[in-house]
Amino acid sequence: LYFGSFSKMIAPGLRVGWVLPPEWLYGHLVNASETSQLNPSVFSQQLIGAYLDNPAWQDKLAEYRGIYREKFNALVETLEEVMPPRHHLEPSHRRLLPLDQGPGRN
Repeated sequence: LYFGSFSKMIAPGLRVGWVLPPEWLYGHLVNASETSQLNPSVFSQQLIGAYLDNPAWQDKLAEYRGIYREKFNALVETLEEVMPPRHHLEPSHRRLLPLDQGPGRN
């Protein structure tokens, strides 16, 4: 399953997300959604739809990715400078940064 949210991409107040399930699970998720959501925000969904209808959103997304990539790289470089050598960093998918703090620490 792949889950995502526009609240992280566009605006925190919208609270519109999506799920990309395998085909065999799709109908089950639709049923679960219909029984668990009493009043999904049609207004928020329409705002997202209008935003995505404009192709310029892809340029904005590329801009955001560049900004966050720079910040992430700066974080990795700084941590590599200040952390002891035994704490090696292995960025995962360029978004997650698991840190090895050594035995007995988490």
